[in-house]
Amino acid sequence: MTGVQANSNGKVKRGDPEHVKERRSFLTSLVDEFKKTNAMEAKIQVLSNLANFGYDPYNYLFFGELHILSIFLDIVKSSTPGKDDKLLDIGMAGLCNLSADKKMGKGTCNEFKFITGLLSDNFRMFVNGILFHFVIL
Repeated sequence: MTGVQANSNGKVKRGDPEHVKERRSFLTSLVDEFKKTNAMEAKIQVLSNLANFGYDPYNYLFFGELHILSIFLDIVKSSTPGKDDKLLDIGMAGLCNLSADKKMGKGTCNEFKFITGLLSDNFRMFVNGILFHFVIL
């Protein structure tokens, strides 16, 4: 017996050592792929996957270990409005998804002035995201 618990479907249960290892490994591979790829469509897809994982509080520990908040902040801060709108939207969505975590929410609050400056660029996603983010905090 391996010590890994399985549910009635034979799948590894969340929180078990094997699941933790698999989740950390998967998120690490996404981060590595994002950093290595130069193809914009691949970056968008990987960033979208990371943003989606940000919905689940179970992933906050991994996001902290892998500095994924910094990836979202870097994207939002370095993208050019009108050129990188999709990355900006996904980066802001990722920040919003992580805002429920107090530690990561505080990290985003440090960039409040910059993020609110994006409002003048008429990005609907930014407006909705910023309002959602700060309502949660």
